[in-house]
Amino acid sequence: MRDVRTSEGEKVRGATPKLTAVKHELPDWVEMRIKELSRDGDEHNLARTLNSELHAAGLNCNWENPSERCPEWIYLGYVSDIQLRRSGDFLILITGVGIECGFDDSAYLYGWSPEGWRRVWQNEQNEYTEDKYLPQSLVAVEVSSYSPANDYLVMTLGRQPWCQSNWHDVYYRIFRPGGEPEATPCWLTEGTMRSWGAFGPLPER
Repeated sequence: MRDVRTSEGEKVRGATPKLTAVKHELPDWVEMRIKELSRDGDEHNLARTLNSELHAAGLNCNWENPSERCPEWIYLGYVSDIQLRRSGDFLILITGVGIECGFDDSAYLYGWSPEGWRRVWQNEQNEYTEDKYLPQSLVAVEVSSYSPANDYLVMTLGRQPWCQSNWHDVYYRIFRPGGEPEATPCWLTEGTMRSWGAFGPLPER
C-alpha cells in the first residue's frame, strides 16, 4: 500500500480496492490467534501481543518516537493498533487501515460456540466512491444484552478522521445482526457535524 499514490483515489483519500484486501487480511490474521483464546481468556493480553508483532514488523505507528511515526498526512501502508474487548458474552475487534490523514476503522463481533469464537457481525466501508465512502474512527461499539433467540442490536459511534479542524462529521449506526456477517444491513444511520476536542465531542449548545 505504501507505493500507492493518493492520486489513485484522490477524491476518497487514497482509498482503492487494495485497501479492502488489507482490511480482510487483518481480521483473518487476528482470528488465527483468537483460536487460542478461551471463553474467559485475557483478550487484552492477546491484543498486546498482536500489537507488539505489528510494531516489530514496522506496520503501525509509534507516535511517542519521532523516528517511528507515520509520515505526515499520508498513512497509507500502515495500520492502527488492534483493539480487543468484551461486551457481555461477545468479543469485539476493531482494526484500522491507513488512508490520507487518518485510519479507516472496521469492527467485528464474535460469539462463543462449541468450536470457539465465531464471527457473527462485521462493519467495513468498502465502496470507494466519493458519494458513498465515509471512513470513520470508531469511538464506541456497543452490543445490546444477550438474547437466547440471538436477537440483539449493535451500535457504532464514529467520527470522520482528518488532520485539520476540531469540527468533524460524527456518525452513529445501528445494526441487527443475522445471517452472514458481511450481509448485515444497517438498520439506522445518522450523521451530524460536531466539535471534537481532546476529550471527545463537546456538548451541543
